[in-house]
Amino acid sequence: MSGARADRLAGWRATRAALNVATVADAAAVVATAGEPRKSAEVASVATVANENAGLGDDMAARVAFYVTASERALEALAAPDADLAAERAEIQAAREAEARGEYPIKPEAEHRAHLAALRLSGLQRPPAWSDVTWAPPPGAWCGCCGRHTPQSGGRWWREAKEPTGWRCWACHPPVHLATDNIHEVRT
Repeated sequence: MSGARADRLAGWRATRAALNVATVADAAAVVATAGEPRKSAEVASVATVANENAGLGDDMAARVAFYVTASERALEALAAPDADLAAERAEIQAAREAEARGEYPIKPEAEHRAHLAALRLSGLQRPPAWSDVTWAPPPGAWCGCCGRHTPQSGGRWWREAKEPTGWRCWACHPPVHLATDNIHEVRT
């Protein structure tokens, strides 16, 4: 981690701890040296002494310790390199370079067809309910809530026959409150 970034992150940690202390004097005690990172136990002990003197008890010390610990965990997560992100960036860069050379990566036919099938399938996913009555579910539409385990099976949708308010998935929102002649049903 670069020195400037480490200084910014340490300053952020100190500021975060200072925001959760009762008084300006307590904040000054927690952040005695600007940018110097403190450990949770050290901040908690400073806050405990300050709170006891101010008559606030251990509650404030516990809050300060919690936030400082959370800050430390956030810093550790930010410091660790993200392998997935690095691989994605490398793949994007390679594709851009190939495109600049006039080369276009071609996937194997089976992989290409699998991606197309998944794209078509995801295009037929619908929410469990929507209010636009003119947007009827197309053939093959499936519910993103109850159909997520077997999306290829299509679905069963309904709306009111008179004065419709929107489409609903039959499994997620069954029309038990309506008579069968008051329901318009579509099977996909």
